[in-house]
Amino acid sequence: MTHEDRAQANASSLDNSRVGRHRLALVSYVHEEWEADWEGELIIYKADRQTGTDRPKLGISHCIAPEPGSLALFTVPRYHRVCRVNPAAGDHARLSIAGWLLTDHAVRHPPCRSPLSVLSEPHKKSPAATKPAR
Repeated sequence: MTHEDRAQANASSLDNSRVGRHRLALVSYVHEEWEADWEGELIIYKADRQTGTDRPKLGISHCIAPEPGSLALFTVPRYHRVCRVNPAAGDHARLSIAGWLLTDHAVRHPPCRSPLSVLSEPHKKSPAATKPAR
């Protein structure tokens, strides 16, 4: 089912003590073998526009195959879902470890262009690093 983990991202404890705020979700795939026909992808959505309801119109942003040994990171809250594994997988199980990276304070930052932009863009060198040595 498509969901955005808003309850977890904005969680507060019963005793009003400070709790961590979810910033990034992570999924690490630990199975040894996977075929595309077995499905089981992680789908990340972008909110296209408000529809007059509590839920915006969603469009697929990323479709991430559960490649063995891979790690998926995305900002939260963000709508996402995990597709069912096709019976063609037989006894092969999609094995993963999932969790969140937290902060204990509110963070103000500009929104990312893409939930995976940090992983897909090359690192920029600082001007000091590009000057020739004397």
